[in-house]
Amino acid sequence: GGFAMLALLLAVVGIHGLLSHEVEQSTRDIGVRMALGATRGNVVRTIASRAAAMVALGVAAGAFLTLLTSRAIAAVLPQTHGTYDAQAGQAAHLSGQVDVFLAIAGMLFLIGLAAAMLPARRAATIDPITALRTE
Repeated sequence: GGFAMLALLLAVVGIHGLLSHEVEQSTRDIGVRMALGATRGNVVRTIASRAAAMVALGVAAGAFLTLLTSRAIAAVLPQTHGTYDAQAGQAAHLSGQVDVFLAIAGMLFLIGLAAAMLPARRAATIDPITALRTE
């Protein structure tokens, strides 16, 4: 559990850092958009949609790798449920795994979006005139 929390913290810091860097590099572009009439909400939506795409790609890659390695992981872990019917027990066990997997994937997606909100809000506060003057 501790390693999982550390990995989650590193992912949040990485997403935040990547988007902060992207906002910093795109200051002029964001300033131009705001000077041409983009609202703060439009800027936040743009940054948030980039973050959502990035996080969704990461969750999809993780899901794919999990499916590839799930049988190998299950072979190493001891059986904790005792003996059960091969047909009904296996289906119920897989159903429980899918529910947990979907819940975790959704939670990771929401945490990734939360990590993107600070850079998105910072991008929305860019002054267009200052952004256009800096090169």
